[in-house]
Amino acid sequence: MSSDQEIFHLVYRSIAEDDLTQKGIDGILRVSHKLNRKAGISGILIKRGKVFLQLLEGPKNKVLTTFRRIHQDPRHHSIKTVIETKSSDRLYSNWDMAYVEDADEHAILEELIPFLDEATSFADNSKEAIMPTLKIFSEKLSKES
Repeated sequence: MSSDQEIFHLVYRSIAEDDLTQKGIDGILRVSHKLNRKAGISGILIKRGKVFLQLLEGPKNKVLTTFRRIHQDPRHHSIKTVIETKSSDRLYSNWDMAYVEDADEHAILEELIPFLDEATSFADNSKEAIMPTLKIFSEKLSKES
């Protein structure tokens, strides 16, 4: 993707339903890889306990269409948009949908933990920290892969 194209980034947080199993998560990832590749979307899904934090990035109309579909998925609830922003670069260009959970060998950056706490309101300026933090995390993942 050329750097002169505007990339839309959307980050949201949600809570997994109690009955969501690893098999269900594997299904989410399988479908995400297929649909994201087709739509030109990249990003990451981070899971800590029952909390998901996801970044979707790509053409704005494709990201918003994907987010509407995700919003209808009954496997999670309490969906809150953390931030919508634009830039000239993707953070996760190497992944249709990277996935990290707290059980992985990847340490979740300490700075991401507040965003993975369902009590966080995002009413303050802390939400502005999410994009630089996700950028650092993408660089860390790139070095490890």
